[in-house]
Amino acid sequence: MKQKYLLWSLLGAMLLPDWANALNYGDALAQGLKNSPLAAELKKQRLEIYGSQMDETKLSNPELEYEYNIDGQEHEVTLSQPLRPSDITLARRSYRDILSELNNAESALDLLRLNHEISRAYYSLYVLQERKKYKQEHLNFLNKVSHIVHRSINHSNLSAAEIYAFDADILATKTDLDVLEKDLQDEQILFAQFLNVSDTKIVLKQPPMMSKIVSLSDVTKNLDKNPSKRKMLELQYKQAEEQVSILAQDRYAPIISPRVVYGYNRQEKEDDIKVGLALSIPLWNHQDGAYSAFKAQKKSAQLQLSSLDNVSFNEMVVRAYNKLSEQNAAVNKYIQVILPYYKKSVDKMEASFAAGRFSVFDVWQIREKYLNAQEMYLNALQKSLEAKIELEILIGTRLEDIQ
Repeated sequence: MKQKYLLWSLLGAMLLPDWANALNYGDALAQGLKNSPLAAELKKQRLEIYGSQMDETKLSNPELEYEYNIDGQEHEVTLSQPLRPSDITLARRSYRDILSELNNAESALDLLRLNHEISRAYYSLYVLQERKKYKQEHLNFLNKVSHIVHRSINHSNLSAAEIYAFDADILATKTDLDVLEKDLQDEQILFAQFLNVSDTKIVLKQPPMMSKIVSLSDVTKNLDKNPSKRKMLELQYKQAEEQVSILAQDRYAPIISPRVVYGYNRQEKEDDIKVGLALSIPLWNHQDGAYSAFKAQKKSAQLQLSSLDNVSFNEMVVRAYNKLSEQNAAVNKYIQVILPYYKKSVDKMEASFAAGRFSVFDVWQIREKYLNAQEMYLNALQKSLEAKIELEILIGTRLEDIQ
């Protein structure tokens, strides 16, 4: 039994060498999440923003000074700690909590964005691959019956106009295939770079179809737990509000530096301790530019939140969910009903044509409709992905991760 199974596997690999090594969606996603250069780039961009801001929430480093006189008889050590007003009021500690929450949310969104970009790249390559296959099947049919078509003019089965149209279809299909071949090669290279793999002749399996979408109630009940669009705007508003508050405290107030001075006189063998205070007066620089920028950021987040609430964020989620449901239903209808029905019609029409009951023009027409339905299916497939991405951006998580 094992030998028989092995024989069939080897036979399948010889007959379908590309599909024997075809990459499925799950493996592509895992490879991209692990090795894609985009993952490193997204992390770099996030840490460039939040890393430096987190550093600003910490106390300034203490300053240590050491002095001694020329004969080395007196030594003095000074330790000071610069303090901004926002350090004293602990406003920066509160701001640090907001930044930490924002950083975690953006980290989750980076993963979501990476998922989306890998999915887009996968679907784009798959659509080109399938479009080429459909066009090639159509061209094979046209070439197969070409001699019959040109012989038909002498028997009045086809008009000269129909034959001109037939020849134009052959030329147009060949032209489309030449363009598709080049586009497919370019897309394969881009996809290989995206996954960080060396194989540029990648063949993809059909992406998984969502037979049933998670319920709307499950989508909406966890909006506050995920970095949804509304929650991110709320956090960005809080961030800007805290930044404005911190600068309002610091921009006109001096930086206070309490200091402790320890001195030792070797000649007299005496030491002493002094305490003092240094002030950095904000006489020339009041950080006006930064203050204006943060106020503008706060206003922007406030207006975006207001705009979101005016149209009802929950309604936006519902509309996006319904849009995805419709697109998903369309894709499933094409896969389960429309394309199989057209295929049966084509097979029966060609069988009848072989038996002399239909003309080549009849078969040609139904094949044109079949090719058009295949194109509409591929368009619906890409629209369903974009509808899914639109909803997931709103709710801040993948549908597959909602329990």
